Amino acid sequence: METLIQRLVRNPHDEEALAYAHQAGATDPRQYAILLEKVGLATHDPGYAAHWLSESANVWAITVGDAHHAARTFMAAIEKDPTSAAAADRLAQLYRERSETKPLVALLEKLVKLLGPMLGAQPDLKPRLVAIHEELGRLWADPKLGRKDRASENWKRVAEIDPANAFAIYQARELYKELEQWAEAIPLFAMEHAIIEENERKLALYRDES
Repeated sequence: METLIQRLVRNPHDEEALAYAHQAGATDPRQYAILLEKVGLATHDPGYAAHWLSESANVWAITVGDAHHAARTFMAAIEKDPTSAAAADRLAQLYRERSETKPLVALLEKLVKLLGPMLGAQPDLKPRLVAIHEELGRLWADPKLGRKDRASENWKRVAEIDPANAFAIYQARELYKELEQWAEAIPLFAMEHAIIEENERKLALYRDES
């Protein structure tokens, strides 16, 4: 196994080594998952490392049936390359399928901490960050967690990333009003005024703000 691992670390496109690994995986999925995991941990390129670890996690989850090991391996892939959506999306789906809300929230919070600082240099991350903050906004507001303060923070962050997102502005403002945090709610009226044209909506906003 060690020779195979070294070959795949040196060259992830080594077809002979890949074919041998797949053959071995057909007879012993657990050993195949371990092999892929070791290749991922030893690989220095973040993209390839995340790929190997994600593949390993899929084997742990689907073929071996070890969800906990799969979750750990998906997390290792995320830490190798936070910009690779495959591992994060699959792990999030794993938590959703198991109705594990708290681990899902912890994962999403980790992602925004990792990806947020990258947004300036990688503007293509904007849709992904918006989607993560929107999901966090919904999850924190859900009665299961009941944290409207955390929900409002995430909806406000969506509005900051995407100032044209009227729904996020509205959600953040309404939550701040429910929490009686007027100082946080007031600036959000101006944000919505800046993006709407309907006179009736503008009047309604002025009345609400008054």
